[in-house]
Amino acid sequence: MDLLALLGHPVLHSASPAMHNAAASELGLNYQYVAQDIAPELLADAIT
Repeated sequence: MDLLALLGHPVLHSASPAMHNAAASELGLNYQYVAQDIAPELLADAIT
């Protein structure tokens, strides 16, 4: 399973994971989309 992530702050309110995961399921795609709340000062480290 591949992982896709929305990184930022704040992101936990985002409907993106539900929408993207529903689409992936409907299309038979093997991935999981998650929202990761990352404090702005930690974003560069989270990306690397």
